[in-house]
Amino acid sequence: MIKSELGEIKKLYTPKNCSVTRIAGCYVDAEKNKKAVFAKPFTQIPEEEMYKYFDIFRKALSGTVGKSALTLDIMNEAEKKGGQQEFLLKLRESGLKDDDLLDDYYNRIISSFEYVGNYLILVAHDIYDVPGKTKDGAVNDDASDDVYEYILTVICPVDLTEAALSFDPKSGEFHDRKRDWIVKLPALGYLFPAFNDRGSDIHSVMYYSKDAENLNEQFIELMQRLKADARGMRAHECKLTEGNLRSHRRRDTRKRMQLRKRQEHPRGNVKDDRRCGGTARSPHDGKERHKGSSRGKRRKQQKA
Repeated sequence: MIKSELGEIKKLYTPKNCSVTRIAGCYVDAEKNKKAVFAKPFTQIPEEEMYKYFDIFRKALSGTVGKSALTLDIMNEAEKKGGQQEFLLKLRESGLKDDDLLDDYYNRIISSFEYVGNYLILVAHDIYDVPGKTKDGAVNDDASDDVYEYILTVICPVDLTEAALSFDPKSGEFHDRKRDWIVKLPALGYLFPAFNDRGSDIHSVMYYSKDAENLNEQFIELMQRLKADARGMRAHECKLTEGNLRSHRRRDTRKRMQLRKRQEHPRGNVKDDRRCGGTARSPHDGKERHKGSSRGKRRKQQKA
């Protein structure tokens, strides 16, 4: 994904543009125990709380492309039946309404994510009508015939506020402040499928790390393949090395250069095998295209 594609998804996280259908979460303590779980339609969240979630979601799409924001390919082994890709597609298609799938998802994350302290796993499901664009780059909402359905997962540290004195207006005195557990901005996050070429790429994920120098390789491996160990893969076959990361950074640089060339030299119309009322593949392998609007589906998601 390139910067403009990240920015397009970030713009959805406002009250005016929001199309998030459902949100789910799991609060985990320092001993990896699940303290609380929840799942509900996003429309049920009070508006003042929505802004807090929007800030969290936008932060997970705010990294520097090629450093803290990386487009990672799902490994071939994970694309086989029963692998990571199939699991994530099921989770997406469930609209976060399957409690068993969510519980399994939380367990997988908890087992791979190493953090000293409490944290919150947040998962959002969204269905976005991708607007068309004219040759000069102007957005044309009426030309939308593509749908981008995705899940965004973020992991946020939950820290105890510092001890301090606070002013009590009733007594006019300063007293010890009550300490609370507060949710911080995300340390890690990822978007599946990736939003490549303004469409759904089920062979890639967009991965975000607050610390570009510590990308949490064990967690990245989980995102690329969930059942590799069970299938007997050797460690050196699935480990994400620094060389792999450099390769992904070069790939993002190439994509930015290709985008500039397309803007300078617009291509002609590209033929595809799109069929009326169904799902078709564009010339870009792995990119999903859906004919028609998603508004009806989104209404069903929000009513549930």
